[in-house]
Amino acid sequence: MENPERVTFFAATDARGKYVPFGIKAKDRDRHMYVIGKTGMGKSTLLENMAIQDLRNGEGLAFLDPHGGTAERLLDFIPENRIKDVVYFAPFDLEHPIAFNVMEDVGYDKRHLVVSIFSRIRSSPCLNIRTRPCSA
Repeated sequence: MENPERVTFFAATDARGKYVPFGIKAKDRDRHMYVIGKTGMGKSTLLENMAIQDLRNGEGLAFLDPHGGTAERLLDFIPENRIKDVVYFAPFDLEHPIAFNVMEDVGYDKRHLVVSIFSRIRSSPCLNIRTRPCSA
């Protein structure tokens, strides 16, 4: 179990001419975090540095990167003994697609529920992924 007092450092301040790193405790990271700022202000760098610290500390993580560049850089920080634990999902990579079977872990007696969900999605004008979003 992770030490709740462990700090993930993400910034530094100049306190009376002295470099003082600061960050967020593990117990506080269990809550939501909202990172905002203008383009180029360091949001992605902050998240990348936090992910690197997690990897170095042996923590698991999920990192969603809409552009792919940061996720690619993070691969270099994965400890060798954890390489086989990595699932790198790049939906834009058509040469290496990941199969996803929604029925794989669903018991035979519950499969009708999964089918009914997809039937509703397909028939609903608000949920159909083939059409524009519903304004209703």
